[in-house]
Amino acid sequence: MTGDPVHSLMRNPAGTQWKRLDLVYPEQQQHKRHVQFKVTDEAHSNEQLFWVMRMYIKRKAVLGASIVSAKGELRMDKVRLV
Repeated sequence: MTGDPVHSLMRNPAGTQWKRLDLVYPEQQQHKRHVQFKVTDEAHSNEQLFWVMRMYIKRKAVLGASIVSAKGELRMDKVRLV
């Protein structure tokens, strides 16, 4: 909507590293809203990601979080993550 770069950070199954995925428009789009995520070389440890997130917050970036498993989105009401 804004034209700003959009990316996602995903943790590996072992829980030791976070990879950045960039939102891109594929060369052959099925429709005008067709997008996909492309894996980049950028990776962070859990501790490094804490400092990366602090930088985004200081820059007033829009952030979102979710917990997703193979069965779909999970709810963790006890820790207030939905």
